[in-house]
Amino acid sequence: MLEKFKLDPSAKVKTLSKGERAKAELLTALDSQFHSGALTFETEEIERLTHIRNTVPTIVDIYLDRAAVIPEIAENCEVLIANFGTTDSVVLELIRGEFAPTGRLPFEIPSSMAAVEKQFEDVPFDSIDPLFPFGHGLTYDIHDSSGADNG
Repeated sequence: MLEKFKLDPSAKVKTLSKGERAKAELLTALDSQFHSGALTFETEEIERLTHIRNTVPTIVDIYLDRAAVIPEIAENCEVLIANFGTTDSVVLELIRGEFAPTGRLPFEIPSSMAAVEKQFEDVPFDSIDPLFPFGHGLTYDIHDSSGADNG
């Protein structure tokens, strides 16, 4: 899904930037020191994104400060950009093809909450059938027109 793309300047495309997942109550004082809570998006947000995708080709820029359960988002967009804290202007430069991006996931993106719940807390990369495995990503030359995903 993370793939090279060309954007026709006259094309009508909706770009969405997502970062807030479902809110969860803090259970302990320790929870306030870490980003805790749901790894999924609210049903209403998934439905909103799906509606937009059904209306116009959609590029989703998702901020990942930790793993997220995003199969519905991944399948309902033309392009999915994993963002680890860059600025909007850099994301727009990427979309316009002004530089050759490179990146690898520092963690797995699980395929479901059921897969997350079956993981061991102290074992990395043990998700069942991850949506995107650890190290998935892309590297390509700005002149490479194949759009090949090397991850």
